[in-house]
Amino acid sequence: MRRCEDCGVQVAGTRGRCPLCGEPLEKVPGEEREIYPKVPLLRKKYKKLLFPLFLFSIACCVAAGIVNLVFPQTGFWSLIVLCGVLYLWSCLRTAVTKRGNLPKQLFLQTLFLSALLLLLDLLTGWRGWSAGYGVPLLSIASMMALAVYYWGFRWEDHHIVQYVALDLLYSVVSAVLFFTGCAGVLWPSLLCMCMGVGSFLAVVLFRRKVILGQLHRGAHL
Repeated sequence: MRRCEDCGVQVAGTRGRCPLCGEPLEKVPGEEREIYPKVPLLRKKYKKLLFPLFLFSIACCVAAGIVNLVFPQTGFWSLIVLCGVLYLWSCLRTAVTKRGNLPKQLFLQTLFLSALLLLLDLLTGWRGWSAGYGVPLLSIASMMALAVYYWGFRWEDHHIVQYVALDLLYSVVSAVLFFTGCAGVLWPSLLCMCMGVGSFLAVVLFRRKVILGQLHRGAHL
């Protein structure tokens, strides 16, 4: 505890100056404690969940690199897989360290990077790598980050409708890119569509009451 002789007030905590007049505080005999609680580091809190995901990410990159070396005629698509994994961890970092409307933040981030990849592909002669690999893998990374954060970190239920809508939107975008011929590779778009539909079904099966409650409140029913 500290005391300001000018103001005559006592100030809890360990600060050195009075918050009112700015004069130095004098220490008052008694128990010394910090006014603010200690918050545990999120890295330690979620270590058990993030470490297996980290090993899985490394395994995916190694497997993609080996397959790419065995079949070099398919191009250096393993680099795009590596970028997708890095983007996944970027999304997880955003999810863990930031607050607010997380689905909106990840959607804007994915939208910006997808548009940038499409523009680069278009300016370099359009080979379709952005639509075939870039956009689906960015969408998959964003969906995985949302899924890990919602199911693993006990995310707030008031964002669940946005979470489901984003998963379906990513699936529809990948389907449109493939069926219009913009994406010449099937498996990234197919994987993205399966993940989006699977996430939707999982939420409907296990969190149906929450979704209905959010829809009712949103429609003022």
